[in-house]
Amino acid sequence: MGKRKTPEERADEERRYARASAASSDDEFEPFFTDPNQAIRNVAALNPNASAAVLDRFADDRFWSVRM
Repeated sequence: MGKRKTPEERADEERRYARASAASSDDEFEPFFTDPNQAIRNVAALNPNASAAVLDRFADDRFWSVRM
């Protein structure tokens, strides 16, 4: 059984998720290329504001769902 997340960890992930959904410039996407949470990287890659350069960087992600 994995380690349960603290309320602070869950709140931090929710903030990162919201920022990934709202990113609108290449600079705002920068922290999400290395985010440890695959789901947050996936949300950032699906953001309609992602430029071709941003999508190109996500295309190298280790998880297939982010690459798609």
